[in-house]
Formats: sequence, structure tokens, C-alpha cells
Amino acid sequence: LSTLRLASEDVVEYHAEVFDNDAVTGPKSAVSETFTLRLPSIDEVFADLDKGHEEARETLTDALKQAEEAKKEMDELSRELKKPQQKLTGEEQKKAEEITRRYQEIQKKLNDVQQTVDRMMNEMQKNNVLSQETLAKYQELQQVMEQMQSPEFAEAMKRLQDAMQRMTPEAMKQALQQFSFSDDQLRKRIERTLNLLKNIQI
Repeated sequence: LSTLRLASEDVVEYHAEVFDNDAVTGPKSAVSETFTLRLPSIDEVFADLDKGHEEARETLTDALKQAEEAKKEMDELSRELKKPQQKLTGEEQKKAEEITRRYQEIQKKLNDVQQTVDRMMNEMQKNNVLSQETLAKYQELQQVMEQMQSPEFAEAMKRLQDAMQRMTPEAMKQALQQFSFSDDQLRKRIERTLNLLKNIQI
């Protein structure tokens, strides 16, 4: 389609036609139904980008709120584990499971935002609708989003889950301590990503 030099709101109708290689009675053909392709208008492109931008902001805001709540729960569990005990209580086990569940939800939200940002980048580059400055900001945004998918955070999450299986307070304390550092880094990156999004004007 690139050779057609299409512009916004252009409409193209197309179909496929195939021939066989019947050497006896001669080639025969078959034609598909006709399809219609309409390129979106500039207003439609901007509306779609604006919608994705707002969805990403809302999802990140919710992820940051969840991360702050999870941090409080993690700090509370760390304080409880300072008491001398031989194994985790049922309540402590439940809190650890809740913390893990929260962070899994946060990770899913971050994955959703990254997919939205990637889609928006593709749309902007395909339609050539934004300035180089704005595209550069989105490229920076993509880089920060990739940093949030750090192997260190995944490893810290795995240690926390392993400690839950072992049911020992000491293992859980060590896992929480290591996870706390990764959590701090994650929240800072979410905040930075959110600030970047707020500073980008569609």
C-alpha cells in the first residue's frame, strides 16, 4: 500500500484473484469478496492517542497506589516478624500471600501500560502526526517502562514466594528485606513514568 501514497480518510477497495495451473482445460481463476480499507482521519488518530494516553495514566496511578498500599503491608509484616517465633503464623502467611498477589496485579498493570505505549508509538510513527520532540519523549517513556520489567524484581518476587513455602520467619525476613529494595526502585520508576506521561501533550 505504500506505493499508493495514501492520505488520511482515503478509501481503498481490494480483492484477491488466484489462478490454477490446469494444463488440460486451461487455467481457471477464483476471486475473493471485495474488502474496503479506510484510513483514519487526523482527528480520529489524535482521539485514539489521547484515549490511550489517558488510560496509561489512570492505570499507572492505580499501580502506584497499589504499590504504596503493598509497601505498608510489607512493613507491617516485617515488624511482626521481629518477634521471636519458630514458624510463620496463619495470619502472617496470609499477609505474605496478599503482598505477593498485590505485586502480581501491579506487574500486570505495568505490562498493560507498556503494551499501550508501544501501540501508541507505532500509531504515531505510522501516521507521522507528532513532532520529533514528542516522539523523543515517548521513546524515553518506553525505555523507563522496559526498566520496570527488571530481572532483579522478578528474582526478589521469587525469593519471597520461596520463603512462603518454607514457612520460616528468618527466611521471610531476609526475603522481605531484599524485596523492599526492589520495591523502592519499582515505585520510583512508576512515579517517573507517571511524571513523563503528565508532561507529554498529545
